[in-house]
Amino acid sequence: MLRITITTLLFFLIITLDLYSQEYGTFIDERDGREYKWAEFGTQIWMTENLRATEFTNGDSIKNIESHNAWEKSGMMYTAAWCNYRNDSLLGEKYGRLYNWFVIYDIKGRDICPIGWYLPNQSDYEELFGYFSANSLSDYDGLTDTCSSCFNTKLIGWRDKNGYFHILNYRSGFWISDKRIQPHVARKIYLNVYRKEVSFSFGRNEDWGFPVRCIKGY
Repeated sequence: MLRITITTLLFFLIITLDLYSQEYGTFIDERDGREYKWAEFGTQIWMTENLRATEFTNGDSIKNIESHNAWEKSGMMYTAAWCNYRNDSLLGEKYGRLYNWFVIYDIKGRDICPIGWYLPNQSDYEELFGYFSANSLSDYDGLTDTCSSCFNTKLIGWRDKNGYFHILNYRSGFWISDKRIQPHVARKIYLNVYRKEVSFSFGRNEDWGFPVRCIKGY
């Protein structure tokens, strides 16, 4: 019995190591010197932590907006803005920043992802989900598993258009680059911890704050 148990455990460990044996490492964002972790998933290379940048890649600063009224006004004025969850800098360093849609689609064409990286679209995520499926992982588990070579989604919640913060550690989403199909409608990927599901959605939430993940360009 003991021999069977040990053999079973060893087999499980081998399967686990094989699943997460892709390459991983770190890189430095040239604009601000911040270090980010990355991992390889099939043919893709993704950042495995949320973006913490406070300026565009050309060096232009992005407004850090804390008050409810100012955040609401930034949405009305189409002003690019970021914030930390609950305006707490420690949470910002741990979970990454929250950005409104006007950072993603900047009217001046400035980029938010580090040089050599870009904001993924729905097709990029679907390819990632294909990798998870091939390794017997659901989309949700693949995004939320935590290890050195995992995607490591942090459920940072979001900030609504009125400046209120919601449901840290229970729900979150990421902005994706698919263009709006109508004015004031933005695209994101959404994670729900209660249902353990992932979905893509359009919504009238371009003035909301969501985190950003980037994928490496080819």
